[in-house]
Amino acid sequence: MRKAPHVITFRLDPIHFAMLTELVPKGSSVGSYTRELVLRALHQEQAGVLVATRLEALILDQQSLRSQLDDIVRLLTEERPSPQPQPVSHPLQNLILR
Repeated sequence: MRKAPHVITFRLDPIHFAMLTELVPKGSSVGSYTRELVLRALHQEQAGVLVATRLEALILDQQSLRSQLDDIVRLLTEERPSPQPQPVSHPLQNLILR
């Protein structure tokens, strides 16, 4: 069996109805134009949620990268103790060429 389509109805305030009648393109009805506006708004809202989700993921990635960069900079600029001089394993006079 075929399912019946979902029907959604609503009433418009007379002021909004008058505004819509002025905006309706020629050859179209107020009802079909209103349905089109509602569907566009729903699509834009869904697209907005998708963009917000992606933006949140990018912000988290950016924060993680900044934290890693801060750690790297801190490690590179950290003062390290100077190495202890190593004792010479041979006498210096043997290195002088004669």
